[in-house]
Amino acid sequence: MAVSEASRVVRRFLHAETAGHHGAAPLRVLDIGSGSCDIPLAVSRWAQVRGIPLHFTCLEMADHAMDIARGQLAKAGDPAVRLLQEDVFSHHPLEPYDCAVASMCFHHFSNEHILALLRRLRGFVHGSVLINDLRRSGLADFAARLLLTGTGMSAGVRHDALLSIRRGFKIPELRALLRATRRGHGFGGSGPLVSGCRHHSIQ
Repeated sequence: MAVSEASRVVRRFLHAETAGHHGAAPLRVLDIGSGSCDIPLAVSRWAQVRGIPLHFTCLEMADHAMDIARGQLAKAGDPAVRLLQEDVFSHHPLEPYDCAVASMCFHHFSNEHILALLRRLRGFVHGSVLINDLRRSGLADFAARLLLTGTGMSAGVRHDALLSIRRGFKIPELRALLRATRRGHGFGGSGPLVSGCRHHSIQ
């Protein structure tokens, strides 16, 4: 999913979340697996133009992504976006968040990790959680192969891109996973992430 499309999904989600948000304080958004912070920064710029008060707390663990994100944040000078090098499974905020966003990271997790994370988020996220990720399909795999052909990318990069798509989501599988979260039951085995739709809001 391109950054611009992923940003549009997040903008729609946060626009809906702000509709039910009362008071002058900004909507507190937890952004999980923020990478270079390109999506939070793009959405923050969009919100500022429209007078929508948002504040992002971005979590990222990878050193190389943190280096890029720090550079992006320094260039943007946006006080509404804060970056922390922390694992979401050990994150302990001083105040709860109004909602949470996870863009392009859930396909890296196993079923068990997703279930554990969603249940953990319920302890400090009051509103919805947006899973903004890849949809797995034969067409997406074919399109990615076509686009990657002749790009000059290394074999390792091409392999990782195609592997991410194959770990993406299918709608029925994601729905089953969300039902399991609500029931409080887990999934057996330790296979790859159960896949589902490109984005989903957990109420």
